[in-house]
Amino acid sequence: MKFLELNKKRHATKHFTDKPVDPKDV
Repeated sequence: MKFLELNKKRHATKHFTDKPVDPKDV
């Protein structure tokens, strides 16, 4: 389940490229 959430977050970061991605949030 955690892996799925992480994957979703990773996918979201791909869409939000203009926003700086924090290493803590990833």
